[in-house]
Amino acid sequence: MIKHLQPVSSASANTLLAQAYPQIKRAFGALVEPFTLHAPAPRLLAGIWMATRETELVGIVRREIKEAVAATVSRLNQCPYCVDAHTMMLHATSAHGTATAISQVNDGEIQDPAIRQIVTWADATRSPDDPLLLRPPFSEAEAPEIIGTAVA
Repeated sequence: MIKHLQPVSSASANTLLAQAYPQIKRAFGALVEPFTLHAPAPRLLAGIWMATRETELVGIVRREIKEAVAATVSRLNQCPYCVDAHTMMLHATSAHGTATAISQVNDGEIQDPAIRQIVTWADATRSPDDPLLLRPPFSEAEAPEIIGTAVA
């Protein structure tokens, strides 16, 4: 993924990166490229890490729902790397059928009706006039996490 940027190593990280890097490692097991590619701009990396952490990694919404949203939006954005990353996380939550359905653009095969509805909603986010966006399949309490995941 990184061809034209030099990642900033942990040893040479400034204070902001030195704070973010261990948190990213704890959450993902490694310093993964979607974060390290922003390291040359530490404040940008910190903002992206904050948005990811607060929407995808904490809260009341089940992780597989958030990963399904992220995988669907990644598919819409035509980012195969991102689709792979999020469907791998879906597999880690044991949502194997959902991961396969999203990666194969076969959303109708998603067995969990709640996830299927949210994937349909996520798919509609590219169409601002879609009526589903006015009546999302999640509660007001869940909205910050789900919408945040879609835009993160």
